[in-house]
Amino acid sequence: MGNLQDSKLAWTTINQISKKNHLTACRGPIASPLGNVAHLHQQAFKFSFLAVHVADQIKAHRHTPLFHVAFKYKRVRFIKQLIIGSSMKLHSLSHAPESQQYPMPLVRVDLVLLTVKEGRLQVMLSHREKAPFKGLWGLPGGVLRIDQDISLEAAAQRVARERLVRELSNLKQVVTMGGANRDPRALWAMTVVYGSLVSPDLEVMPGKRVQALSWQAVDDLAMTEPLAFDHTTLIQMAVEQIRQDVRDLYYPKGAMPEHFTLPELQAYSEAVLGSPLDKVTFRRRMVAAQLLEPISGAQRGGAHRPAQVYRLR
Repeated sequence: MGNLQDSKLAWTTINQISKKNHLTACRGPIASPLGNVAHLHQQAFKFSFLAVHVADQIKAHRHTPLFHVAFKYKRVRFIKQLIIGSSMKLHSLSHAPESQQYPMPLVRVDLVLLTVKEGRLQVMLSHREKAPFKGLWGLPGGVLRIDQDISLEAAAQRVARERLVRELSNLKQVVTMGGANRDPRALWAMTVVYGSLVSPDLEVMPGKRVQALSWQAVDDLAMTEPLAFDHTTLIQMAVEQIRQDVRDLYYPKGAMPEHFTLPELQAYSEAVLGSPLDKVTFRRRMVAAQLLEPISGAQRGGAHRPAQVYRLR
């Protein structure tokens, strides 16, 4: 009798969630108990731990035509979205393991791509196609997919493929931010931010849920309309990290032209830092760091004092 009550509780729970998440559940007999149970277990893993509980109840009553659950949803949704989007708590399922009694946060991965363009540090922004913040500009990003992403780095590259239609090099984790009320879709959300200093000629295309992509001068962000979510803060953090890299004389390969003169490298560094550098001190530091390799016979500039051309070692 207890198992039957558990099954009814699981059924009631599914109905409660479906009303708020457009998830439909249908009663019906189990035509092929073992086959349906196996299939349901497979689907349950994809959708949520809650569905696993329901599948277990069905398996316990596979010889009784209790009910079956049909999931009709446009996209795979995880337990964090199903449960956080509803008012119920997992611990209302009395037989759920302790590890399943706590809602998971909504986890996103956001990309901060920076470049020097027209002599200024700029960031790539994405024009959002769908809610939340539909129509606003923000960072290219997406939700962590536990069924696809074997690591955070893999998630960042998947998001890059989906939003920018390409993978990225030199990705570096900038910061992880989390808290309540960060995302209207969840009670608690966090984002893992990856940044990269890239070439201004980086070839990208608007991908899924992206209306357009555009470079925006970092210094102009304060004068434009607010960005989606807390992306202005995330950009500021990524900018500070990139600027610290340049202060430490770290220049990721591919971010700037392969061949350059010292004046060009100094101008590039000043654009990233947003402030001028002393010419003599800059040259002395570059020579002492032994980061540059002169290209034999390559010079450019004025006829009287042509500048030596270098590349990064």
